[in-house]
Amino acid sequence: MNRLRAFAPITANGNACCLLPVACSLLTIACSLFAIACCLLPSFAFAGESVELNVLGLEGDTLKNVKAVLTVPAGLVKDGKVDVLWLDRFQEQIPRKVQEALESLGYYNAAATVSREITPDGISLVTVTVVAGNPVLIRTVTVRVEGPGAGEAALRNAIDKFPLRKGDIMRHDVYEEAKRGIYDLGIGMGYLSGRFSRHEIQVLVTQSFADIDLVYVTGPRYFFGPINFSGAPGYPRKFLDRYLAFKEGEVFSYEKIWKTQRNLTLADRYSDVRVETDKEKARENRVPVEIKLTPAPEKQVKIGGGYGTDTGPRFSVNYRDKNILDAGHQWDAAVNVSTVLQGIATGYTVPGADIRTYSALKGNLKRENTDTYSTKELSMELQHVRPYFLDKAGAIFLQLLREDSDAGDEKTNTFSLMPGFRMYDRQYDHPVRPTKGFAYLAEVRGTHQNLGSYTGFIQGTLTGSGLYPLGGGFLFLTRLNAGVTLQNEDSKDLPIAIRYFAGGDNSVRGYAYQSLGAKDDRGYVVGGKNTLVGSVEVERAIWKDWGAAAFYDFGNAFNSFREMELAQGAGIGCRYYTPVGPIKLDIARQIGTPEPVFRLHLGFGFTL
Repeated sequence: MNRLRAFAPITANGNACCLLPVACSLLTIACSLFAIACCLLPSFAFAGESVELNVLGLEGDTLKNVKAVLTVPAGLVKDGKVDVLWLDRFQEQIPRKVQEALESLGYYNAAATVSREITPDGISLVTVTVVAGNPVLIRTVTVRVEGPGAGEAALRNAIDKFPLRKGDIMRHDVYEEAKRGIYDLGIGMGYLSGRFSRHEIQVLVTQSFADIDLVYVTGPRYFFGPINFSGAPGYPRKFLDRYLAFKEGEVFSYEKIWKTQRNLTLADRYSDVRVETDKEKARENRVPVEIKLTPAPEKQVKIGGGYGTDTGPRFSVNYRDKNILDAGHQWDAAVNVSTVLQGIATGYTVPGADIRTYSALKGNLKRENTDTYSTKELSMELQHVRPYFLDKAGAIFLQLLREDSDAGDEKTNTFSLMPGFRMYDRQYDHPVRPTKGFAYLAEVRGTHQNLGSYTGFIQGTLTGSGLYPLGGGFLFLTRLNAGVTLQNEDSKDLPIAIRYFAGGDNSVRGYAYQSLGAKDDRGYVVGGKNTLVGSVEVERAIWKDWGAAAFYDFGNAFNSFREMELAQGAGIGCRYYTPVGPIKLDIARQIGTPEPVFRLHLGFGFTL
């Protein structure tokens, strides 16, 4: 029995239960309660008059269609009372609504009877018994394409795969969807004047037959005509052309118009972007394109701040000039200050032939002091970025590194000149609170004493993360970081700034920032040639801006895979999502250690 039910809106009192675990601090208690809040939501009981609707005699799509049109009006039950006159009118309309719902699925001879009774608990029970009858079957199907595009393989294929055949039930929804698909295909191929010269369905109800006659006329094919930019005189035309997803003379495509609009909007150089086309202004089937831009300020300053368990309080100032020399070149400069890390960075970017191609020169001066190591670095990188394998972004680069570091009893004061190659991608469905997506970075770099470097090595690093919806408000997050170094000298000669470390907010929670790694003879962590770090996490959405999470992390840095010992941590956390980014609070416990401890991980930040 299938039921649709409308409840009277009433107020009810519910009892909420709280579970208060024993913990080492008040923050632990708060985070634990929040993480299990999704399991302790109060329940509410409803009482009062209501309307219940049963549909008998149907199943599958026919039942779904009928239930959709017989939705009980929201206001039919008000203040716990059923409006009887309204219910009478609704009941009188049911046979007609059932007939219309079934005709669209090919059942033209359906009949419905309606009855109503009041149950002992005060429910107005409306029962609809439906006899669908014999469906109307298709007797003939005529679908063809005419006009200049009649020979297009894609259109011919769409006609050959028309979903309705002789003997099928006359499904109007399937017909309309197939018809729309042919029209959209023609538009996408540049046939902007395409139309259906005939689109007839003759239904012989008494004989339960239907005839389909559908003729699509393509009309002439249209192409992109002259392209004009206006409103951005400070940028050269060659630079603006980088954002175009099409060229003059190519087949017209609304999808490419949309991509061009998106490219210009995401460029962060224009406060307003309008891409306009008008088929009526076409000359010789070439549609002119007018792109109207409103430039944003070319110079930009952003101030940021935040706090992280790894870094302590942090502050940053970023400056960007987006149009050096009126050529679209970009200059960036940044100052970053935290308890652990202080740095100055700058970069100059020269655009290439399209938006995915550019060259850049970067410089960075930084100092980092952790409980494990301290390092001073001067680095520079020259890179050229363009699409490579499978049309994914990649970069060939040359890095220069001068470092002075110490970890435990080891010290390195080295120079390295490292050519390398990296590929990367990042695709998430929302910048602040994504529900699905992935990111990865694969990099190989190396050097040799013949290049003037103090030591020779080849190092490969792979980092990746994925976010997958599980349904019911649950998300599954996974993270992996793996690195391998091959060296032609002793591991002690590898620059500390090149070594791997693990532990912290974005590594193995339950351990301090960069506190894990290979150790020297005295037991001090000095970093390793190789690393393997992973994480799995399940997050549950709670209310609009809150979430609760449970996680398991593992990983370490080491010099030999045969001697690999992976540290482990697990715990729970809560998330609060703000317009400028999430605030994350995690409590993690070490696993597999003789004296495990709890560790709090807190992080948030903003940029203005």
